[in-house]
Amino acid sequence: MKRCPECRRDYYDDTLSFCLSDGTELVYGLVDEPPTAILSEPGAIATGLLGGEDQTRPQINTTDQTAILHTGGEAEPQKGLGGLSEKQSFSAHRAAKPLIVVGLVVVLAIGGFFGYRYFGSSTNDKRIESIAVMPFVNEGGNADVEYLSDGVTESLINSLSTLPGLKVISRASIFRYKGEELDVDRAAKDLNVRAVMTGRIVQRGDTIDVSVNLTDTQNNSQLWGQHFVRKAADIFAVQDEIAKQVTDALRFRLSGEQEQQVTKRYTQNAEAYRLFMQGRYSMYDDATEDGRTRAVSFFDKAIELDPQYALAYAARAETIFSMGDLTMPMSEAKPKVEQDVATALRIDKDLVEAVTIRANLEFQYDWDFVRAEQDFKRAIALNPNYAEAHHQYAWYLSLTGKPADGLGEIKLAQQLDPVNPTIIVDLGLPYYFQRQYDQSIALARDAASLFPDFFLPHKAMGEGMVDKGDFAAGIAELEKAKTMEPTPIVTGALGYSYAKAGRKGDARKILADLKEQSKTRYVAAYWIALIYVGLDEKDEAFPWLEKAYQDRSWWLLWAKMDPKLDSLRSDPRFKDLLKRINLPE
Repeated sequence: MKRCPECRRDYYDDTLSFCLSDGTELVYGLVDEPPTAILSEPGAIATGLLGGEDQTRPQINTTDQTAILHTGGEAEPQKGLGGLSEKQSFSAHRAAKPLIVVGLVVVLAIGGFFGYRYFGSSTNDKRIESIAVMPFVNEGGNADVEYLSDGVTESLINSLSTLPGLKVISRASIFRYKGEELDVDRAAKDLNVRAVMTGRIVQRGDTIDVSVNLTDTQNNSQLWGQHFVRKAADIFAVQDEIAKQVTDALRFRLSGEQEQQVTKRYTQNAEAYRLFMQGRYSMYDDATEDGRTRAVSFFDKAIELDPQYALAYAARAETIFSMGDLTMPMSEAKPKVEQDVATALRIDKDLVEAVTIRANLEFQYDWDFVRAEQDFKRAIALNPNYAEAHHQYAWYLSLTGKPADGLGEIKLAQQLDPVNPTIIVDLGLPYYFQRQYDQSIALARDAASLFPDFFLPHKAMGEGMVDKGDFAAGIAELEKAKTMEPTPIVTGALGYSYAKAGRKGDARKILADLKEQSKTRYVAAYWIALIYVGLDEKDEAFPWLEKAYQDRSWWLLWAKMDPKLDSLRSDPRFKDLLKRINLPE
């Protein structure tokens, strides 16, 4: 067992390294606990504690005068000793010794009983503290209801993640397994969990058929299984029932408030829910510009049907926010995101998704770093299982000058979302910002081997190599990234690298191309400024940095830590820019 030395929370999953509540490094064993009285084996036999079964434990009833052990022993009532002679008192004292022994046995039995219940119960009595809800299979293969199997999976992840002390793997890692033939044991090892939930859904007309199994992979036993046949309109009730029964199977005992949180519904409108799930499907499974646009339209329709659907407002805000500084200026995205976040929090003040987006707005647009940190911490306190809150807080810490602290947060995010490609790539950022290029390159290389078709590991690897001085290898990686994703964030980094390597003609070609693109689509001014920095043309770079400032570009928050801007740090214009962004030098 491990324990957090700060909040004293216990963890029975020894693979965890950091506290899910406050991020403190966990330690083995009990911290600052007094030793527990443990009965010897004969004492355990005498008091019925051997074997760990309830029916053999002592049942202790008390009356005003007698303590009775249901193992046959009875303690006689004692009379006061006051007023006796010394000899009588001595005799009474001798006579009392057996009673004292019996009393000690009772005390030890009680202490041993409760110590056993708390510390020494059998493995079967311990609750299971980690779970992965694998993608439910759309068994009918009907593409029109694919959103339903995804929706049930995501809803159960969200519900179970509210349980204190339970590690629940996040959606991004889970959906990496979608469409694959599942090996439960292998998935449990990859995701570092003990329990794995699997399920299948078939929709026939207005009826849904849901089969669910929960496996304890420690001994390959079924913890729970159930089969539901319901009307499609009853999908909410099915999800509630699954969540409650799984909670019991994991051996969690909930308060009334916790049970309400686990079975919380954000809408009662089945059609609004369907549209919401189609929006989530478009947002995550088709993470392109067109996919995000479609997602927003689905969320629009869901909100029209249920104007009190807080989760739909938060999802629309997250989608539009993700488009900022990529397909539209942040100055255009911000008012839409801000309005949706405010509406979501007016409906549900503790909606962790909305609190996290608000923190990002305060961080990336308002540059109000004090309020942003308060909201990041609040989001983590509301749901320590929400990996994206840890992920974004890691960015905040790293970019504001605390990359070592950021590393702790990104590791927590990875524990909760272990095969999320973006989180795995971002593990290297704190090292990159500390100019520890070998570590950042190694982590990016690992990410590239895990996700060979993902452009970001190659971009991260290439930038680290170039800043280290290995121009040929770095440019090769950036060119590979460009073939995968020819967006300005890749071509801008490549243009800078060409310039630093002395290939100024290639750098100017990319510069001209980005300026031409900016006539028909949004191109972040920061990347154009970087190419001028690489060309050592500072007077050309600063007007573009100023444009990035006017656009409230989030890339400008890289200014404090980005190695590419080191050549500007002594320039008074750069110091003035940092001051206006509220970033310390």
